[in-house]
Amino acid sequence: MPSKFCKSNTFFAALFLAYSGAAMSSGHPMAFLHADGHAAQSITPKIMKVEQTEPVAIDLPDELNKIRGSLEIGESVKYYSFTAIRGQKVMIREIRYNDQQSPWKIEYKVDQHWTIVTPGKSEITDTLIPNQQVKVRISNDPGKPVPPGTPYGLQISSAPYLVNHRVIGDADRYAIHFPVYKFVNTFEWFTHVRDSTGHPLKGVTIELRMDIDDKSPFGGQVYRKDSNHGGAMLTNITLPACVGRYTTTPFVGVFDFRTKWQLTYNTGNWYMSPEGHEEGGVGRRYGDRVPLVHICTQKIVGEYVAKLTMLTESHSSAWSAPVLSKTREIPCKFSIHSVNCTIDETDQRPGILDSV
Repeated sequence: MPSKFCKSNTFFAALFLAYSGAAMSSGHPMAFLHADGHAAQSITPKIMKVEQTEPVAIDLPDELNKIRGSLEIGESVKYYSFTAIRGQKVMIREIRYNDQQSPWKIEYKVDQHWTIVTPGKSEITDTLIPNQQVKVRISNDPGKPVPPGTPYGLQISSAPYLVNHRVIGDADRYAIHFPVYKFVNTFEWFTHVRDSTGHPLKGVTIELRMDIDDKSPFGGQVYRKDSNHGGAMLTNITLPACVGRYTTTPFVGVFDFRTKWQLTYNTGNWYMSPEGHEEGGVGRRYGDRVPLVHICTQKIVGEYVAKLTMLTESHSSAWSAPVLSKTREIPCKFSIHSVNCTIDETDQRPGILDSV
């Protein structure tokens, strides 16, 4: 038989459930009773909606941006934004200050997805929509921690391309013998830098890498110069002296077809590109390069001499035909347009022109 205590508890439990049901039916999600039996103020839980906002990025101008920055204490990542005003392709690359392995993680985003920039490589976007933004962020690689304030380098700019390039040497007179690029002491170097839409780019460093002796480990030469406000670059380069590995056979056709020339020379190659974008230049470091000849010495070794062989007539008898015989040779000089022989004006005998 249940005790009075149990009955009392049952009564109060039923009373609590009744009041709870009334409260729930009134629209209150939760209600409690005070000690005097009156309903307490209801509590409605609130669900907070958190909107993720992208961190503020540093806006970069539409020009060549070479950035030297660092992550300060408490800063884990830094953001940059570049606007492709003309819809041009954009280049992102790390600028290295030493040969050690990079401790930085660089990513860029054109649409909704972040793409990692391969260490030691330049990333070139596809052609964009005019005024489309490219976001870039840099953070410390978790596996390669660095002290706060360690500098990093970034280049964020329009992707550069070389057009209308020209390399003119000082040895064009030897074109008859060398149909490739040829130099003796100096050459003129010229090019224009454009983005993918043809817009000129200022301040782009162009590199010309020239191997003036492909048989020597010390034959490499590197020349650098920046483009001006119109995207143009023009300079003159002086080459070092050389000792030729090869010697030509004597040949003519330099200034005339009489003088014989002989040269010593080395063979090599060259290629040029905007800094950070080899595919935007001429030739490749690990591909096809442009051949060249570096002329070390040049000298005249002789000349061709024309000779006029004079003939005379003789008769073995009064009834025989005349017999021609060589009597003397007269030297002649000839140029591209004419042949000049010194002959006695009173001598009208026929001659045969030979050359030796």
